[in-house]
Amino acid sequence: MPKIVLHISDEEFSSVKRRADALHVAPEDIAYSGLNYVMNEITRDEIRNEILHIRNWRRESLPRWSDSAWSVHAYECGHDDHSGPGR
Repeated sequence: MPKIVLHISDEEFSSVKRRADALHVAPEDIAYSGLNYVMNEITRDEIRNEILHIRNWRRESLPRWSDSAWSVHAYECGHDDHSGPGR
């Protein structure tokens, strides 16, 4: 069976894992659901543009839904606040 390997940061995975646990599903179920959505909507220009946009910014940034998202504290050379998600 062919497979797709998705490399994500610890901050991205912890966010996906937390949401999967809340739904009582595996993180892979969330990933497959996202792929299913995109593949069903791929003919829409907005989705195609979003794919290209994400490919470009992902090289240097984390998505807003990830934990920490390379917070402003890191930008200001301070310590990240790991007291909760997205803080």
